[in-house]
Amino acid sequence: MYWRIFLFLCAYLQACHASPSYFLTLVATTSDNAAIQPNSAAYTSDGKTLLYAEAGIGFGRIMGLDVATSRVQVVAGSSSGGESDGIGTQAQFNQPRTVRVNGTVAYITDSISCSIRQLDLLTLQVTTLYRYPYPLVSQQIQGKCYWGLAVDSANNRLYVSCAYNSTIMQLDLTTRTMSVLAGDGNVGSKNGRGTAATFYTPQGIAYSSKQSAIYVSDYQNSLIRKIEVNTREVTTAAGSLSVGCADGPATSAQFLYPKGLVMDLQESKIYVAQEGSNGTVRQL
Repeated sequence: MYWRIFLFLCAYLQACHASPSYFLTLVATTSDNAAIQPNSAAYTSDGKTLLYAEAGIGFGRIMGLDVATSRVQVVAGSSSGGESDGIGTQAQFNQPRTVRVNGTVAYITDSISCSIRQLDLLTLQVTTLYRYPYPLVSQQIQGKCYWGLAVDSANNRLYVSCAYNSTIMQLDLTTRTMSVLAGDGNVGSKNGRGTAATFYTPQGIAYSSKQSAIYVSDYQNSLIRKIEVNTREVTTAAGSLSVGCADGPATSAQFLYPKGLVMDLQESKIYVAQEGSNGTVRQL
């Protein structure tokens, strides 16, 4: 139930950034099957549809919620899980995690297949942009590979959190090459430049074009980290290694397993879905 609330609340906060107060309304629910959960949501560019990733055991779909009518329908994927590209329901996903929209294209992290998928919102064509190399994919990393995702449209890049090896990756959309932006593959909480920094199961990501920076929910460390894209410098934006739910100045506040993370449209506030303490939404 908490993830259903987070799904619509975080998307609402992202869209209604100018409002001084927030009211939560349940506009739709997913299946009552607890094994099927929504993971992430993003509005289409016209604001008329809320896309969200719905993950089940061994399958996944991209759903669309009509904002005006609250009608929900399958946009891509089906109850048959897999890795096949295709149009609409002919395509297959396997536990998609994050959806982000840029113009007429949606980008999706598909966790079990360890891949980055693209959904053309005009044709509904699903294309695999990048997949973790096959010889390296094992049951150990399935579902823990690519998790969070952010779009840098100016530089034609995607930034992706890799939970398994605790790194932040960047995918060049022109060449479809993946490279490490920050993290050395070991767990830790060190700040530093590029691979001198360490993370511990990073998950949600938000990109600020004004700051040319990425904010990352560093899940196991219970921190919010910041990466300067141009210099690859990693710092702690909020939280301390003393976990909890205390509010306060950024670096003395506490988090308890921060997971989802979005930035408002003015790029002035960050909202964090916190998994610990029965789920709360924090504002930074």
